[in-house]
Amino acid sequence: MRNLAVLGSTGSVGTQTLSIVEKYKDIFKVKALAADKNVNLLTQQVKKFNPNIVCVGNTQACLKFKNKVKNIKVVCGEEGLIKIAEAEDVDTILFAISGISGMGALKKGLEKGKRIAISTKELIVCFGEVLRDFKKRFKGEIVPVDSEHSAVFQCIHQRKKEEVKRIILTASGGPLLYKNTKDVKKEEVLKHPVWKMGIKTTIDSATMMNKCLEIIEAHYLFDIEPEKIDVLIHPQGLVHSMVEFIDGSIVAQLAVPDMRIPILYALSYPDRLSTEIHINFEKVPNLQFMLPDRKKFPALNLAYEVLSRKMTYPAVLAAADEEAVEMFIRDEISFEEIVNSVKECINAHTPLYPNEENIKKAVYWAKQYIREKRWCRY
Repeated sequence: MRNLAVLGSTGSVGTQTLSIVEKYKDIFKVKALAADKNVNLLTQQVKKFNPNIVCVGNTQACLKFKNKVKNIKVVCGEEGLIKIAEAEDVDTILFAISGISGMGALKKGLEKGKRIAISTKELIVCFGEVLRDFKKRFKGEIVPVDSEHSAVFQCIHQRKKEEVKRIILTASGGPLLYKNTKDVKKEEVLKHPVWKMGIKTTIDSATMMNKCLEIIEAHYLFDIEPEKIDVLIHPQGLVHSMVEFIDGSIVAQLAVPDMRIPILYALSYPDRLSTEIHINFEKVPNLQFMLPDRKKFPALNLAYEVLSRKMTYPAVLAAADEEAVEMFIRDEISFEEIVNSVKECINAHTPLYPNEENIKKAVYWAKQYIREKRWCRY
């Protein structure tokens, strides 16, 4: 039996995690839930899974939630997440919250020796240098949830680092692979041809900023040099990543593009549990692979640029993108201005030594920079 804390339970990854728990009730038990402000859905989840402790990130929503439930411990904000992470009856914490508010809980979970099943890109990208130190100092383990990194994890597990020639991250190409990105409408951007994801991730897929972030994640998760991380466009979305070894062998992980598979593996690892999700190869079209057009998708270049600079540059990239995407959603900037504004922000940044305090400062600065520049086309 694994006792779970699901942080970000009302989001896409969180709700899919809870659907897995429903199917494997004899293996997984929800001990804690956390959400930001979707109190109505969170209340339904509490009734169904009966956790011992619940955290609500938004202060006003937290007060509202406390009035909705009884006989359950309710905590708020970042301190509440830390209380969940140190709870003795939790052994596995699934991180599916956006932003960097979960860093304290991540550190506490590793310190307490818990499994961290992580889907939150910002935590790895922003705090990559800090996480290296945490992994050396603390006894907890990090298992990736994103399909690409789960694939690499499965391919590379128990292999010697010196045997790895390169990691090949695959990308579907998103909704704009075969379209002009100029003056593209928001409705087009949000129609992903392969994956069902949250709004922010879908927009990042369209700019390929998600792959930029994943290059940085792969560097920190697997301690692989940036020049050994490549990207290939694979529109069918069945090959989730590949690892090439020094003898010329390539090991790939294939699966239906369904997030329940990498979520389940992160929770059950090193074991595998049976599912009804399978590839019917007789119905699979030809698998295509192509190099990404870096002029059309300049976000990919930013990954290698910030990794060459290190310091607080990766944090600035992640924070600037988050703010720029929000502005695009509000129709304040155009699609192409998302990546342009992120690049401008990176170039304007004065780097700081990458400790926890400075990284938070850099994130705050980047968001302020994007907001104040406005990048408005009107």
